[in-house]
Amino acid sequence: MTYKHNKVLPVRLDLRYPKDHQGDGSNHDIERLHKRVMRKSQYRKDDLNYITVREQNTSKNPHYHSLLLADGNRHQNPEAIRQLVEPIWLDIVGSDKKGLVHLCTHKAGDKVPRLEMIARPSSRATGERLQQQKEDFERAKQIALDHADYLAKEATKGNAPDGVREMLASQVRR
Repeated sequence: MTYKHNKVLPVRLDLRYPKDHQGDGSNHDIERLHKRVMRKSQYRKDDLNYITVREQNTSKNPHYHSLLLADGNRHQNPEAIRQLVEPIWLDIVGSDKKGLVHLCTHKAGDKVPRLEMIARPSSRATGERLQQQKEDFERAKQIALDHADYLAKEATKGNAPDGVREMLASQVRR
């Protein structure tokens, strides 16, 4: 995404089912969400990509963690991405309960700093300004990677039915 856009907004979302939801154990719902969000973002001429992992520990339904990457020139606010995703998810799971799509923000005491806009250094910058922009770019990228590491944790993986993927991702095209 940073090759395509000079600014990229990373957004972390958690998606859950309502407690009374009767799931079929597949990823059909999250795949429908991805398809509808991508279709809507393409219609709006947004560039949006995702990495989503499925987790299931003791509940009958899985939950999902997503890292979305948006064109930072069009989106500066992670809440706008959540507001794009939430009504689609609620429609798919047949619920009107708020809180099923959670925007993951930084909490006091977290090891990883909060996500921030990833901005490529300006081609016009020189000297100290260029050096500072390079450092900011690398720091923001590393923070996004550190948040992505959470998606890779193994503790609640491996419980999906046979043939059901635990990681889904869009394809970033240059």
